[in-house]
Amino acid sequence: MAHKKPRILIGLCEIAGYNGSLQSGFEALGVRADFYDLSCHAFAYQGTRVENPLVSLIRRLDGMANSNRGAAARFPWLVLYYFCTALLCLWTLPRYDSYIFTFGRSFLRCYDLPLLKFLGKQVIFIYLGSDSRPPYLNRKSHELDVTAIWRQTRAVKLCVRRVERWADYIVNHPPTSHFHERKVVQFMKMGIPTWFAPPPPSSAPGASEGVRILHAPSHSEGKGTDRIREAIANLRKKGHRIDYVEITNRPNAEVLHELERCDFVVDELYSDTLMARFASEAAFFGKPAVVGGYAQEKDLGTLTALEIPPVHHCSPAQIEAAIEKLVVDEAYRTDLGRRAKEFLGRQWSSRVVAERFLRLINNEAPTEWFFDPAELRYLYGWGMPDELARQSLRRYLSQGGEAALCLDDKPELVRRFREFVDGGDRRC
Repeated sequence: MAHKKPRILIGLCEIAGYNGSLQSGFEALGVRADFYDLSCHAFAYQGTRVENPLVSLIRRLDGMANSNRGAAARFPWLVLYYFCTALLCLWTLPRYDSYIFTFGRSFLRCYDLPLLKFLGKQVIFIYLGSDSRPPYLNRKSHELDVTAIWRQTRAVKLCVRRVERWADYIVNHPPTSHFHERKVVQFMKMGIPTWFAPPPPSSAPGASEGVRILHAPSHSEGKGTDRIREAIANLRKKGHRIDYVEITNRPNAEVLHELERCDFVVDELYSDTLMARFASEAAFFGKPAVVGGYAQEKDLGTLTALEIPPVHHCSPAQIEAAIEKLVVDEAYRTDLGRRAKEFLGRQWSSRVVAERFLRLINNEAPTEWFFDPAELRYLYGWGMPDELARQSLRRYLSQGGEAALCLDDKPELVRRFREFVDGGDRRC
């Protein structure tokens, strides 16, 4: 049965180039999809964004409302910001049929969702990690006091609940789906849309002094950068010739240039996924990735063998051995990079991912795409070594009690968290 082509709005911010790439995928299918990016960010990802005076004004107001000024100084800018985003919301209503929101963000903090549903609009929410992950499982929250973590936790839970009430579909990664109470579409079954025009070479690669390894942390502590540096130093002491390159908070074009020149990348040490954006960018160039983390295959949902991204995954304790494997085994390194590149073209190209979203929009998603969060068993979160995760949770539970987990609908998961802080579920 032929379907009428929907008019799609994607927004309202950019996270690791996801939205711009998704928009390009719809464009390749001949489907109108406009990307509204209302936030200021420094990474300069590629993609076609809607530009008009109201969008430009909102972007400037976003910068003022989120500046380092005091709350009183920021309040007028915040009022203006939401007034203008409300106007933009009204302006889009006659122009779009489907709204795809990412990072838990709509025009009016999800309070606009009832209006969109009343007017017959389709709403899809895509969560990308920290927007739905319980704050007490985030490395960035480790140094906060328990009261601050509890406030953040309650805010995330309430926002997730609001979205669940009004969204037609929710896309999320099982290891970050703790707060969901209805089935979600598995993020890795949809894929990370991969599209960008490789930049022209800035200079000839030149001869490297050894195997060239790239690490590009956006958050050094959460990515385990100190441990990665230590592993590189130990391997050099063993006599391995390694050219280690580390870049932080640079425009995306610079990252792409370095990806062209490296032999492989080390993504992060405490990841709850396998192939995040940096690893997928590396795969575009045929460069393999080492990814550390505690998540096991059973934690990732119901993925088939063809849906599992080819990376060298290891536990954090095995990071030095994993890096050494790719340094000394050129045949393995080359083959892994080739398979990663093929995976992108087959599973995660922008066009293929956009086709899957069209199936969602047309209500044709197969049952195997969905995951029931009641089955979730993942406890480690993101960005923390085992003992730090236990210590942080132990402190949180001792002061806030089980209610502070906001998991009343998942008593089995609460029990597992209790066992976890007491030393259970150890993963080497």
